Amino acid sequence: MKLETKTHNKMTYQEVVEYLDVPVSNLRKWVRRRMLPVISYGHRTVSFDRLDLEAFKEKRIVKAIT
Repeated sequence: MKLETKTHNKMTYQEVVEYLDVPVSNLRKWVRRRMLPVISYGHRTVSFDRLDLEAFKEKRIVKAIT
């Protein structure tokens, strides 16, 4: 049985850009506007939690009306 640790859920800016398929400028804007939570390790070093990103992605999905 493999246990997943919290470190496996941490993602860098580049990983998030690829995961969300958005430009880095959008990601930086969302962070600045506090639309997306970050994990800070200092003044400039941050990472993102995969669970937070999944929730963010779900909220941003526009469902088509059929």
